Amino acid sequence: MAKQSSTFKSCIAIDTECPGLEVKRGVRPFAVSLCDGKASWCFTWRVDPVTRLVSPKKTDVAAINRLIKKYDNLIFHNAKFDVAMLATVSIDLTTEWDRIHDTALASHALDSREDFSRHRLKPLAKRYLGIPDTDEQYLQARTIEARGLAKKRGWTVDDDVKADYWMPGQIWPKDTALEEYATLDAERTFLLWVKALGPALVEQGLWAQYMKHRRIMPVISRMEDRGVTIRPKTLDLELTRINKIRDDAAAIAYSLVPKDLCSNINSNQQLAAALHTHLKLPVLYRTSPSSRFPEGQPATDSETIKELSTKCKKGSKAYKFVEAYRTYSKADTAATYLEGYKLRKIRRADGRWMLYPSFNICGTATLRLAASNPNPQNVGKGKELELDDGSTYIDFKLRTVFGPDDLSTWYALDYDQLQLRIFARASNEKVMQQAFTDGYDFHTWMGCMIYGVRPEDLTKLQRRVAKNVNFGYIFGAGQAKIEATSGVKGLSAQLKKMFPHVAEFMKETISKATQYGYVHTLGGYRLAIERKRAYAGVCIIVQGTEGEIVKEAMVQVDQLLQHYGDDFYMSLQVHDELIFNAKASQKKKHLPILCNIKRLMEEAGAFSGVTVIANCEENPVNWAEPIKLSL
Repeated sequence: MAKQSSTFKSCIAIDTECPGLEVKRGVRPFAVSLCDGKASWCFTWRVDPVTRLVSPKKTDVAAINRLIKKYDNLIFHNAKFDVAMLATVSIDLTTEWDRIHDTALASHALDSREDFSRHRLKPLAKRYLGIPDTDEQYLQARTIEARGLAKKRGWTVDDDVKADYWMPGQIWPKDTALEEYATLDAERTFLLWVKALGPALVEQGLWAQYMKHRRIMPVISRMEDRGVTIRPKTLDLELTRINKIRDDAAAIAYSLVPKDLCSNINSNQQLAAALHTHLKLPVLYRTSPSSRFPEGQPATDSETIKELSTKCKKGSKAYKFVEAYRTYSKADTAATYLEGYKLRKIRRADGRWMLYPSFNICGTATLRLAASNPNPQNVGKGKELELDDGSTYIDFKLRTVFGPDDLSTWYALDYDQLQLRIFARASNEKVMQQAFTDGYDFHTWMGCMIYGVRPEDLTKLQRRVAKNVNFGYIFGAGQAKIEATSGVKGLSAQLKKMFPHVAEFMKETISKATQYGYVHTLGGYRLAIERKRAYAGVCIIVQGTEGEIVKEAMVQVDQLLQHYGDDFYMSLQVHDELIFNAKASQKKKHLPILCNIKRLMEEAGAFSGVTVIANCEENPVNWAEPIKLSL
């Protein structure tokens, strides 16, 4: 690791400009700019106007490689992306992570609030350095003008104007808008690190947390490069099945309300009219007042609709409509995800079909990872739930479309009720901690406490209520919300007596968040929070610590697996679950590797003072059909 005293000396900032974001689809940089504080360089390359393929000059690539070797520290904004793009043009920095710094990560360490635009390069340069973004505005105007001429010439024009930033220079050879823009981006990055963000980390005592967070970059980079295998035939079958469920549910919903009142249940206003005007259901919540809806409109989000279903008489017209809409909504969402997988799947040279998710290390207000293109964080376990009355609630098993190829098997290791274990430790509630020590499923344990029954007598509905109560605690639900969700009057008061430390912990957290504008994870990472949202402080602590533990586990496990190369590697992360791809022919060697992974995952919890358990499953067919393993 680079030492703190030397990281603001011998630095060069590097930035790339690309006609897209997806390296696996052949995207290559058309400009590379660099700045060391004394001088700046910009190399631009021709883009084929029809195929959009880039032709980098070998002499330029050699010059860039020579420049980079002269400096101890390489500064990027979103290093993971730029490193991947540079590698495609023979500028390989994938083994140089120890000397790479990232101004986006530094920004997150200083202020992790949910306004994620604050971590983008230009807003940061504007806020910290007073550098305006007029260069981009000018380049965009020139690009729009160039695109008009390009279409007349038969050139390929992208949907995104930014992807065509190379056009002005090729339409008008003397145009320098791209060079000026790219050069200034490298200068912005250099100055942000040396003059603003780097020194601020030191002054505010946040250098250590930045350096700890920084270790995840190469781990994510390797995971993104390998991608995750997908099963295209299963994908097509599942999409057909879910589309039918969606269409059937929509037909039922429309048959229960007048067409002139609700002809489009995707319209919040029409859905609200059906629920409250025609079916006479109560308005539970309203949207926040806005310029569009000054008085606020009836809320129609999924949680509100779920709660509304409890207000309906079973078998009534209102109940049938609400349940049909809930099924439609979930199926529509699932179909959207599957369509995204179908659109983005890529066939490799070895015949495997792959998805290559992009993980955003700074994409949440906590330390949890965000992901896109596609987002695997939305792929839940999708178990079908049997209700107490014998009916079933349909869920959608998106995991069936993911799985190993014919020569591999998958292993999934996930933490057992991690957020609840963190909450018990953070609140120092000994009763909760003892329940985990005694080996209880905490939702079952809570249900037994609430309803005064033995575990074997607890119904599925009662356990589900207890689960909602547990997570209501974590996510800051108030007394009314908890009692409405559980249907148990006086439950909030009962819980305060059962867990006195929890109430004190929540009160103290809100007070500190209001006073200071931040909270700390159990591992000590400072996370910013808007004072007006101090009520969410407990959630930020729990989810932040969860992200902290999972990232620590990923770093340690990645180091372990470097020895095995493509024979055994980490291919995916979903919340508190890690997925591994391993060669099936070497299955006899897998047990000791899995035992070490489990050990490292559990030790990662100890760094934050949380006693955790990691469970292991094998997925030899697909991700939705696990076989439990005892390690």
